[in-house]
Amino acid sequence: MLIPKKNRREVYKYLFKEGVLQAEKDFNLEKHPEVEVPNLHVIKLMQSFKSRELVTERFAWRHYYWFLTDKGIEYLREYLNLPADVVPATLKKSARPAGERRPPLGGDRPPRGPPREGGFGGRDGYRSGPREGGGFGRGGDKATAPGAYQPQRCADGPRRLSGPREAARGMASPQAPSWVTESEATSLLILNGFLVFFMQAGFIALETGSGRAKNVRNILLKNLVDVMLAALAWWAVGYAFAYGTSADGVIGYTGFFYEGGPLGGGEARPWFLSFTFAAACAVIPSGCLAERTRLLVYPAYTAALAALVHPVVVHWVWVDGSWLNRLTACRALDFAGGLPVHALGGLFGLIGALAVGPRLGRFDDGAAKDLPGHDMAFVALGTFMLWFGWYGFNSGSVYVYAPTAPVAAVQLVAMNTTLAASSAGLAALLVTCRWSGTYDLRVCCNGVLSGLVIVTGICGFVDPWAATVCGTVAGIIYPLCSRCLLRLGVDDPLDSAAVHLVNGLLGPLLLGLLAKPSHVALLTGSACGGVFYTRSGWLQLGVQALAIALTLALGGAAAACVFGALRRLNLLRIDQVTELAGIDNIEHGGPAYDREGAGRGGGANGFAR
Repeated sequence: MLIPKKNRREVYKYLFKEGVLQAEKDFNLEKHPEVEVPNLHVIKLMQSFKSRELVTERFAWRHYYWFLTDKGIEYLREYLNLPADVVPATLKKSARPAGERRPPLGGDRPPRGPPREGGFGGRDGYRSGPREGGGFGRGGDKATAPGAYQPQRCADGPRRLSGPREAARGMASPQAPSWVTESEATSLLILNGFLVFFMQAGFIALETGSGRAKNVRNILLKNLVDVMLAALAWWAVGYAFAYGTSADGVIGYTGFFYEGGPLGGGEARPWFLSFTFAAACAVIPSGCLAERTRLLVYPAYTAALAALVHPVVVHWVWVDGSWLNRLTACRALDFAGGLPVHALGGLFGLIGALAVGPRLGRFDDGAAKDLPGHDMAFVALGTFMLWFGWYGFNSGSVYVYAPTAPVAAVQLVAMNTTLAASSAGLAALLVTCRWSGTYDLRVCCNGVLSGLVIVTGICGFVDPWAATVCGTVAGIIYPLCSRCLLRLGVDDPLDSAAVHLVNGLLGPLLLGLLAKPSHVALLTGSACGGVFYTRSGWLQLGVQALAIALTLALGGAAAACVFGALRRLNLLRIDQVTELAGIDNIEHGGPAYDREGAGRGGGANGFAR
């Protein structure tokens, strides 16, 4: 499009206020061929237009012709409340001659093919600029705007857009695919769900290594019970509460005992992927409660989290029609679960640790004493397992927002995840070395996890430099919070509260500052962004703060009820004899490691395997 910069605002008004009627008049839509595009992009465009926010030039022009499709017209009528007779219900599909390939949109201007009859106008079958009377055709102002929309026809190769948007979407070559199909995206979601489920192995390894050898069987069993019960609770009621047809934007009410198929919410994540998120949320508190809690406690809080609390927060934060996301022109931003998964799980863990009290010997004479874990190799191995699974956690979420998202968006998320984890681990290691003069492996591992937690909520909405900055902040904040909790007398064997709660809250809050509008628009259709990028950033920051407050209020109240009731019924903590002797020896039939057998030659390192 040959649109001078000073006139672009008028063009946006044209697209919103007169786009359908004028396009019908100018382009004779009933005779014009359909442009085939992914429907989800059309939906997001209509949402942006309905909010009457000034969308970015790249986002608007990329979708200009797309909204003239069958589905585009239907969604346009729905979102703008247009009468049925304003625009044609369907558009005729073009009959492409046999053997002719789909017209591409090129990179550097290649040789053009013959113009298509009945095109948008212009010498090569496309209109090249504004014309008198408000239409789009040859003539009018011919000053070329930088990065203007220039559809092109290439001899071969996939369709693409020319201009700066190529680099922004990471299209390295004309042959590189810019998006995947919806069926491919569904398969990728399932595969990423497998990666997230594999994180349970990482949780077990990390918690086992951080605990003492006399409680290993208990740790293994309770984590297994958490996952099994979370699966049943999520299938029975949790998935319905999260993604069922919304009751005034508060909670879903359809899809109980889920049998497959779409739910009324329309934005539902696949059942298996969403279950792995719920299971991850349920297993986080177990680290805070390890080595002194009755086995009954774990299924009790898991049922509360997976069946009610986690689904409600998911509904508020991730469903487009929730009351929170309808409150203002800016919706709550949380890319992959900073609030519904990590902050919520860490909050349950912190309140549970306060209710159950510290382990025997953790605080003597007012001073904190170390109770080191028995196997740091398990801690390091568990950290790498979690890091590996986190790529499914974050990268898989891209296809939830946009099943046909550009491949560059997935690459950006994976890169941001890597940078945040790396910078956080190094920052935590250096800060602790400065304090103690030693290089602490456990602190470094928890620093990596802190970076992964903080980037979970932001990785799809920020640039790599912002992810690196946030990771560094997480690596510095984690050891500070860990020390503060010790000074307050809170015994958290895995530092789960300092890792998950603090950074799960900090990530979404930083989005109010660092969210880039183009990234947000690509995945959500919202024209909002952070304070550093747009004037609407203050509104976005307020929405983020409200989402954080709601998560703390709901999660805190639910956790207080669960752990308060268990404590009142004297079902929360094991007795002193069991704790001193080891839970494995009293409740699980003996220790996990056969040390005596190893002493008779059972293992090369003194342990029978």
